[in-house]
Parts: sequence; C-alpha cells; structure tokens
Amino acid sequence: MDMEQNFDAVAEEDIEEAKSTLRAKVRAKRKQLTNAQRTEAAAGILRAATPLLERAHTLAAYVPVNSEPDIMAVVDAAWAAQKKILLPRLGPKLSRTWALYRGREDLQVHAPGRPPAPSGEVLDPRAITQAKVLFIPALSIDRSGNRLGQGGGWYDHVLENAAPDACICGIVYNHEYADAEDVLPTAGHDKKVNAVITPAGLLYLN
Repeated sequence: MDMEQNFDAVAEEDIEEAKSTLRAKVRAKRKQLTNAQRTEAAAGILRAATPLLERAHTLAAYVPVNSEPDIMAVVDAAWAAQKKILLPRLGPKLSRTWALYRGREDLQVHAPGRPPAPSGEVLDPRAITQAKVLFIPALSIDRSGNRLGQGGGWYDHVLENAAPDACICGIVYNHEYADAEDVLPTAGHDKKVNAVITPAGLLYLN
C-alpha cells in the first residue's frame, strides 16, 4: 500500500509539472495578443454566449484580469436583461464564495492579487447552485471537457456546488481549445466543463 501511495505521489508531481509548463506557454502566448485581437475576441465571445443568456435567470461569470478573455460585454448584456449574475468574491477566512453584480462601478479589489469583485453582501458558497449557466475562465480546454486553470484550485472547489444540470462553460481563445480527447494533464480533483466558448463560437462537450 505504501508503494502504491508513493507511485501516486510521483504521478501527481509529474501532472503538476506538466500543468505548470503548459500554463507558462499559454500565458506567454496571451501576452502577445494585440489590443485589436483582444477586442475582436471579446466580440466573438459575446456573440457565442448570447444564446445561453436566454436560458438562465441566474448565471455565474468572472471579471477578467491580465490577459484572460474579456467577457465583461457578456456580463453587461446579462445585467441589461435583468439577470442575476454571481461573481467570485473572497468571504470570511478567505472562503471561496460569491456576490451579486451591481454594475461595473461597484467592482472593487478586496484582496491583493484577486480580481475586482462586487462590494455587496457575501453570499453562501452554495448560491452557485442557482446558476443554470456558468462562464468560467480557463487557460485551455480539450474535447473531453478537461480544463487547465490558473493553478489556485478556485473553480475545482466551487464547482462542487454547481447544479447537476448547469451548463459549465469554459472561456478560452480559439487556439487554446484542443480538439482532441484527454490531451490536457489532469488530476483526480480537477473538475470538467461541459461546454466551451471561443471567439469562433459555442461548443457543447461530453
């Protein structure tokens, strides 16, 4: 049994090393994108995401930072349609939770290194169960729904509370979607997505 545990530990280290290498490559390529390319990508993402806005009264999204695909036009479109929009927010004792979007002017940085978040009430982590559509960031996604995240484990944790019938939609640039099965390094705790949006369109997975 100890031997098996040692092999598992080595395998886990190899997976994390592979993830780190891939993250560095994706981030480096994102930095090379021009402002015009980012703007064009954001427009394509809005077109692809718009049909999903019609199927949910409550949805979850994120505030992009650094070179993440910009979905704020999607958030604003949902806001204009009077949808409830949950955004990530650090809660007491650094708990991973949510708060309701109330417009861009309400977004504030509440903790160093974290994206801006709503200033309103910190909601129970299980509030995410209300969302029928979840737009979540990713560095890469493959055809099997495997998702490469930033490495903090935020979404692997919060997706445990997602509704079973929710559309969990990863957002990436066109070249970050791998149209092949199980090509991304994954660990046992990694949560999958069941849809992907790129500037080229919406694709359901699994």
